Amino acid sequence: MSVLVTGALGAIGSWVVRRLIEQEAPFTAMDWRADFSLLPDLEGQFEFVEGDILDREALGRLVRERGVRRILHLAALMPPACEQDPLRGYQVNFLGALNVFDVARELGLERVVFMSSKARYGAVTGRHLPPTFKPITEDYEGQPLDVYGSTKLALEDAARHYRRLCSLDLITLRLGTTYGPGKLARHGVVGLKSRIVEMAFHGQPMVVSNPDYADDAVYNRDVAKAIVLACSAPQREHWQFNVSGGQLVTLRQFTQEVMRLCPRHQLTFDESPAEPPKTAGLLSGARARAELGFQPDFPGLTGIADYVAHLERLAPAAPL
Repeated sequence: MSVLVTGALGAIGSWVVRRLIEQEAPFTAMDWRADFSLLPDLEGQFEFVEGDILDREALGRLVRERGVRRILHLAALMPPACEQDPLRGYQVNFLGALNVFDVARELGLERVVFMSSKARYGAVTGRHLPPTFKPITEDYEGQPLDVYGSTKLALEDAARHYRRLCSLDLITLRLGTTYGPGKLARHGVVGLKSRIVEMAFHGQPMVVSNPDYADDAVYNRDVAKAIVLACSAPQREHWQFNVSGGQLVTLRQFTQEVMRLCPRHQLTFDESPAEPPKTAGLLSGARARAELGFQPDFPGLTGIADYVAHLERLAPAAPL
């Protein structure tokens, strides 16, 4: 089973590549530019193609030439860029993904796994708010608060029709708040937890605001695990799955663990009252556990130690 991974050199894609190599699975990595900064130890050790998901003809040729049977579609434009340029956001996140779906339809591929986000749920309400934090299931209906969330909701709706009309096996993973190596560099301001880790690791000063804000964070290495499991999972009852760390963690708890692991940190807290993000909440992972066999290897705060160890191994440059 040959697999194509789009967005393969990104913050999550790089972990998917590592996992596929560990499993000795045949795959082709694709990204819009040959930036191996998140995989410096593996450059040249896997098949890579530079390409754009907006070029449907080139995408189709690549799938045919490489004998691809399944696609892991990770390429996307992140929230800040979507807000700055909504047209580009919809082109990449919606039309680009439709190219992937349509190539899969035309060539009779076995499966496409694509990324969605908790942003498609929009504002959390009712008992899902603190202090109860009732877990948010895949049946929760909300209105996205930004362009990025809207592109994900629109794409899921399109996927529903491709499944209905074309019997295309599509699986979407709705990711919680992700963190891990590369997120700060690639995702910018939405990489708060990654900024905390990397600023502390490099001994640079940072003030952490709203420290008692609680959220359900998932380590990118666990996200990659869920993606690879979804790629090979047998027939399932559902096609939409939350992927989360499974535990609520406050920024204070997260930062204190970072402080413990990075003793030369210069982190401090801003205790001023602040309104938490409206999308904060706990995602239910019951469906992914039951049908994909996904359990996070790094729940709660445990991913931070692996993150720091990864930085020590690869010794990246200090963040800006």
